[in-house]
Amino acid sequence: MFPVLLRIGGFELRTYGVMLLLAFLFGIWWTGRELAAMGIPKGKEKVWDLALWIMIFSIIGARLLYVWEHWAYFSRNMGEILAVWQGGLTFYGGLLAVPAAIVFIRAHRWPFWQTADAIAPALAAGIGIGRWGCFFNGCCYGKPTGLPWGVVLPPGTEFGERFPGIHIHPSPLYESLAEWVLFFLLVFLIKKRAPYPGFTFFFFVFFAALIRFLNDFTRAYAKTAYILPPLTFNQLIAIALMATATGFIIYFEIRRRRPRGAD
Repeated sequence: MFPVLLRIGGFELRTYGVMLLLAFLFGIWWTGRELAAMGIPKGKEKVWDLALWIMIFSIIGARLLYVWEHWAYFSRNMGEILAVWQGGLTFYGGLLAVPAAIVFIRAHRWPFWQTADAIAPALAAGIGIGRWGCFFNGCCYGKPTGLPWGVVLPPGTEFGERFPGIHIHPSPLYESLAEWVLFFLLVFLIKKRAPYPGFTFFFFVFFAALIRFLNDFTRAYAKTAYILPPLTFNQLIAIALMATATGFIIYFEIRRRRPRGAD
């Protein structure tokens, strides 16, 4: 693990924070590039405002959900709840940013589904980059494993303190790899063949949720995270997202194939 990238006196530059910043900047660059290609007025400039909205609300929601999932630890370390720079964000808590993004897009009268399609690859890449921050930080750790690529978390991390010397799944790297595969699928295949606006976005939603659902079987959680054992809270959300994405795709496909003028 490599949680601290740079230390000067009492100042620490955390690797987790750097990876989040890289994910944020890549997302802005990619989305701005796509909006400009779509011909949206001032899209490349306004994307910074949109990204700020998304970042603030997603971090708040993602941190709250992470703290809830790991309450056994944070109940003994209350002072660390606000220490976001040290790592610990749960992706689905970031759904709190969705209403904020909808309000922003509507307020600026951007084409809604086209904008969502532009954002989708940036989200996949952002998760792919951010999960490396989780890995370096030693958070979002996996269950014990006997597989040859299992990793050992050092002292100073939550799992390393509780179970020193135990090999575990590098769960963040599994998710990062899968999200990058999804990113390239979206960019080089799905976007070019999307039958209607919104398809690329819902393709992302479905497969990002599927990735999280499967990866959670390798993750280690406190008992409070298992709402419906053996499924975690995140897996239940993933099922709901997959169902929602499937429903929208079916709805848009039926509407697309319906003859014009039909009721």
